[in-house]
Formats: sequence, structure tokens, C-alpha cells
Amino acid sequence: MGMNMEFIKRDEYSGELDYRAFGNMLEHPTQCYKFYWLDAIMNLMLKKRRFSFDEIFDEMIVSAWYTVTQYHLFLGPIIEGQRRDAINRAIDVLVQNTLLNENSKPDEIRSVLKEQNALILEYKKKLAENVPYKLLSSFSSELTKDKGDAYRIEYIQMLNQEVSLPYIIENGTGIQKMVVLQDVWLPFLMDNYMIIKNWIQYNKIQFLQMINPGVPGIINKLDDERNSVRHLERVRDLWNAHIEVSNKEILDIFTGNKLESSFDVDHFIPWSYVAHDEVWNLVPSNASVNRSKSNNLPEWNLYFNKMASMEYDLYKSVVEYDSIHTLFEKCYAKNLQSLWAVEELYVKGNTEDVFKHKLEAHLHPLYEAARMQGYREWKI
Repeated sequence: MGMNMEFIKRDEYSGELDYRAFGNMLEHPTQCYKFYWLDAIMNLMLKKRRFSFDEIFDEMIVSAWYTVTQYHLFLGPIIEGQRRDAINRAIDVLVQNTLLNENSKPDEIRSVLKEQNALILEYKKKLAENVPYKLLSSFSSELTKDKGDAYRIEYIQMLNQEVSLPYIIENGTGIQKMVVLQDVWLPFLMDNYMIIKNWIQYNKIQFLQMINPGVPGIINKLDDERNSVRHLERVRDLWNAHIEVSNKEILDIFTGNKLESSFDVDHFIPWSYVAHDEVWNLVPSNASVNRSKSNNLPEWNLYFNKMASMEYDLYKSVVEYDSIHTLFEKCYAKNLQSLWAVEELYVKGNTEDVFKHKLEAHLHPLYEAARMQGYREWKI
């Protein structure tokens, strides 16, 4: 599943560095921990060379925060219908017991983690059992064996005398054990910083896609969704032109009220699930209602037919008016990349029943998949 990266290997690096073992560190994951652990170390090393397990765990939680809270992705296998991975469960506990939510900023999350450490201490202890040691198992299979912390820490320090590890572990109390980056590896890590970060990202995406089969746009779901660029202006122009040409009132599907010119363009199924701006999933909506709906699913039985009727009215304008069709064609690059929509939905001759049936056939499976992923249903 891994990605073979070409790291920069300068002649001035120590000949003791085992590049092959480093390149195998992310192989054969059964949980997401390897990716988040190594990524956290790469983030922290920009400021210092020694950091506690606790600091690394905090950075892992911050890194995974939006993936779990905004996009509802699972970070590990679901066993008997429950999340078992410690990062996922720690985030769930924090959301349930603090003021943190899907919109919280990284520094705010870090602050609450320090204040409320006791809330998630059991999950950090779970992470501490194997994660820090098993990442180094590509340098020695002995580290795959759980022989207790004291033995493994001593073994790592002894092994480091022979093969030069990227980091060693110093004993301490619980999650206050220290990870110490080794000087001999620092030039390599710094020279290859972005290569290593991209390598971790690639492997993380591959793993998350395996754990979340069928979920679209995983690559876009590792950071705060507000950092993602939306492509809505041409769809807004299309709806405005349709409203002008059709010369009819357009009613908000949620309130039934007439839409004003300052309407929002809203994703029926949230962007955080579909990760695209396809025109067939976008409808005009009252701005305040759009904010209220937020990252939820409109209740299907209440709203789908209204949404489909609005989409059909737009379709009629697209096929009947050249000026509207010209604007529609401008949506192809960013808002109409689904082959089924081009070849089945937006073709001449569809009756209203046929159009709605085709739209439902593609939209409803996405809706149900999002609901199963943890997205809540909403009504005004």
C-alpha cells in the first residue's frame, strides 16, 4: 500500500543511516497511528529536538481533529459497530465534554487539551502502549514484541549504538516519557522535510480510503474545510440568469419563502462529504437557513422532491435558452465533472419524472452513505 519515496541522500550524511528501514516505517499499518505519530514528530521538530509522548499525542489529536469532526471519517476499523481507535474516541470525548467543536481552531484545541488532559488520559495511555515503539520496528523486528516499556526503551537505546535510529526514548512516568531526535538524522530530516511530509500524507490517504470505502474526496478531508477553495460563482451566475429568464419566483426549499438576490448557493449533501461543487448538488438557499443547516443532511422525505423540482426547472432553462446553455457550459470545468450528469441528466428530452428519477438514483446513495458515516439529518 505504501509509496516508495526518493529521499535526498547527500554524501555528507553519516554512512550509518539506514534509509531503507526509514522508508519502510509506514508499511503494514493496522491503525492510523503510525502516520499521525510520525507527522506530529515532523511538526514538533521545527521547534525542538526533545518532546514528551504527551506533546506528540496532543499534536496527533489536533492533526486528526477536522478529519473526524467535520468530515466524519473513521481513523481505524469499526468493530461491533463501534470506533475502537484511541484518537477517534479521544476526539469524541472532547466534543461531548468541552466547548470544542468542528470549527475550533488548532490553538484552541491545544489549550483545551492541556486543561482537560484527564478527560482523555486513558486514550493517551492506550496510544503509549505500542505506537512509539512499533514505528521503529522496521529497524528491528524485536520492537514488534510487547515486552514492556522498560525492556523496549533499553533495547532501543542499545540498538541505536549499532544502527543509528531516528529517535530514542528516555524513560519517564507514563506519557511523560521523552522522544529524543538523534543528531545524526537531523540533516536528513530537515533536507527532506516536505518530501517526508508528503510521503506521510500519501500513505495516510491510502489508509483512510481503505477504512472509509466509497467516501469521496478523502484527499480534501485532512484539513479544516474552510481552507478548501469553493467554485460557486459560475453556478450563482447560472441560477441568476435562470431566475431572470424564467421570470418566476424562486422559493427556498426549506422555508418556502421567496429568495432574495443575495441568496447563498448551498450543497444539498454537505461539501464535507461529497468534496465537490457539482451543479446537480447545489441549490439557491436563504443565507441564514444555510448557516442553520450547516454540515447536516436535509431530511430526505421533506426536501428532496422540492430540491429536484428546482433542479428540473433549471434544466429546462438550460435546454430551452441558448444564453442559459452558454452559462451552463462555463460550469463544466469546476461544476460539472460527473460523466453520468453530462450523459444522462442534462440531455434534451428528459421529462420531469425521468430527470428526478435519474437525480435520485445518484443522489440518494450518497445521502445514505453520508448518514451512515455519521452526518445528522436536519429540518428547519
